[in-house]
Amino acid sequence: EAAFRACPRSVPAANRQPGIDLGRLSVAQLLDAIAAPTPSPAGAAVAALTAACAASLGIMGVQLSRRPRDASQFSSIARRLTKLAQADGVAYTKYLQASRLPVSDARRPARLALALHRATKVPLQIAELAGQAGRRLHVGRKRVKASVQADMTVGIILCAAAAEAGLHIVREN
Repeated sequence: EAAFRACPRSVPAANRQPGIDLGRLSVAQLLDAIAAPTPSPAGAAVAALTAACAASLGIMGVQLSRRPRDASQFSSIARRLTKLAQADGVAYTKYLQASRLPVSDARRPARLALALHRATKVPLQIAELAGQAGRRLHVGRKRVKASVQADMTVGIILCAAAAEAGLHIVREN
């Protein structure tokens, strides 16, 4: 908990706690929150937000190409990824809390197992959704105007990186 109080001053006090609403932060505040010497937000949240940004490039591409129906799929993925960025901080905080229970506490093994399961499940979901977004961007790239194909390609690259990052967190956890 002391680590959460160490966040930079540019992050509002209400946002120095686990489970902060990352969506309400300005870009500068989000970057400060990520850079803060705190357990969260960290790698999995950054991967989720990166993939959500990539999905948003898909939304832009299909809207500029007058294919608004395709935007809803990207929008759904981006919203789910944003929620997972939030959920990762909560899951990791619960893992830290469980790991701090005394070894003699009979509840510790079950709580640790459950917390570790959640801390692994979230980045796995991030990797899966990043993969889905990347596949949709790849397919959609062929259907958009030439002027936005480079943006769709950037989205594909970002999704690949986000998926790999999510899988890395799963392996580490």
